[in-house]
Amino acid sequence: MTKERIRFTLRIPDNIYEKLNTLAKKQGVSCNSLISTILFDYVNKKEHKHERVTNF
Repeated sequence: MTKERIRFTLRIPDNIYEKLNTLAKKQGVSCNSLISTILFDYVNKKEHKHERVTNF
């Protein structure tokens, strides 16, 4: 089963890209993979926080 992916362009300042790229290299992953992981974790954290508030 293939996961569907959406392609989009993200414009970020050079200094942020360099930091992300350096971190990705240290972790042995691509910059794209690192950014995807960061976004995935952020969304999950926000969803979890929302569930705690609405299930109060």
